Amino acid sequence: TEVMIAAGVDSLISVEQSNLSKTTGSVAEGYTFDSGFLSPYMITEKSTRSAVLNDPAVVYVMGGITRVEQMAAIFEGVAQAGFREILFVVESIAEEPLDMVVYNNVKQVIKATVVKAPGVDDARERMLDMATLTGGGVIDTSIDGWEEYLVANNFGRAKRAVIKAHDTLIMADAG
Repeated sequence: TEVMIAAGVDSLISVEQSNLSKTTGSVAEGYTFDSGFLSPYMITEKSTRSAVLNDPAVVYVMGGITRVEQMAAIFEGVAQAGFREILFVVESIAEEPLDMVVYNNVKQVIKATVVKAPGVDDARERMLDMATLTGGGVIDTSIDGWEEYLVANNFGRAKRAVIKAHDTLIMADAG
């Protein structure tokens, strides 16, 4: 009950089984999952070895990004929506589109970080939960005409995202 009160009405509460005889709880600001940046060239904070994005679009992609043209279309849609920073949460990404993100970071064209979607068997469900948390949708590149969904209301929004080598924290601001 204490955790529920501390977390508040608009929160997601996760319960885990334990071998301990006592109940413990903690409140985290945002949503954390075990997946980090896919390239060290995405690091923005050298002292903490993390990528920090402020007010980023959060783009959830199922079906994977396999071609540079797909990544270019997503970059264009996000830019048209007015975002300057992007967190990509992807099912998979090929080397060439990932290189495009790295190139744009190095040249400081746009600040972007790519992480793999959490989970294996339940990846789609977890991605939908995260998209709901950030006020966005999931873009499925395996569907014909997926480019039509590259509009502002399908991009999630976060107050802040902190991405390290092995974990990601998204502080939601769906409002």
